[in-house]
Amino acid sequence: MDNSTLLVLGDSVPWGQGLRDEHKAHTLVAERLSAEFPGITTAVLAHSGAVIGRAAHCTNSTFPGEMPESCPSILQQISAFPGDPASVAVVMLDGGINDIDIRTILSPFTNPADLSSDILQYCFHDMGFLLTQVKARFSHPDTKIVVSSYFPILSPQSHFDLVPALMEFMGVPLPQIIQVDPFGGFNPIVAKIVSQSLQFWRESSQRLTEAVNAVNVGTGPRCLFANVPFTEAHSVFAPEAWLFGVGPAPDFAPQDEVADLRRPQCDVTFANDPLAREQCHRASAGHPNVLGAAEFALTILNTLA
Repeated sequence: MDNSTLLVLGDSVPWGQGLRDEHKAHTLVAERLSAEFPGITTAVLAHSGAVIGRAAHCTNSTFPGEMPESCPSILQQISAFPGDPASVAVVMLDGGINDIDIRTILSPFTNPADLSSDILQYCFHDMGFLLTQVKARFSHPDTKIVVSSYFPILSPQSHFDLVPALMEFMGVPLPQIIQVDPFGGFNPIVAKIVSQSLQFWRESSQRLTEAVNAVNVGTGPRCLFANVPFTEAHSVFAPEAWLFGVGPAPDFAPQDEVADLRRPQCDVTFANDPLAREQCHRASAGHPNVLGAAEFALTILNTLA
């Protein structure tokens, strides 16, 4: 292909929430792909908060990529690519977590059976529909489409002293009665939240794999699944965290690299919504940090090899 392009579709993960450009997974992938595709360019249409949007009524409004906004949907991102579809060498994408809603995954009131149903709908059925649209638009037989996995936001290895603050900034404030057991045990409600985080991680990987395999039937393996090797030790506040958390009280400061740049954007975008504004200031929480993004890039490159 001439003038090859790396096209980045999806939500905050391929966008690289909280990361400087040089640390984003798509930047690292493009750097390595440049040996095979000299002069490769990167087109990033992914943004924080994006939904697949099969049943959504999205406007075409655009916001800075760091702003958690559901629109444009990932389906809209496909048609928004301004270049020649035949120039796209690789499509990086993900999707589904925002259609389910992180507040559903981490809510102590969620029924695990309902969560399984949501994961099936969005990570299998809707992802399968999305992939058919991507394959149709970027139909060159050499174009590879790489779907990346998600991760365990919380796990039994997470240190729980900051979990209530993290939950609040993710839009799921916990009741005041929930305290960390000083003897190291789980509060049953916290244990349920952790269990659902692990459930989403494992079941989403299974369903995304199934969606990729189903779309490849009869056409060959143009779609690939990059299963990033997260473990429970890589969750937020875990010993080897690959995800951003928040800092200690009283500020619970964001831990990412672009917080100072994102803050004024949040203040403008959410001027009339103080809660959303504070959540936006810490929008990196639960997203891949520098180490996590490097693992995403390595896994995607290994999957393409």
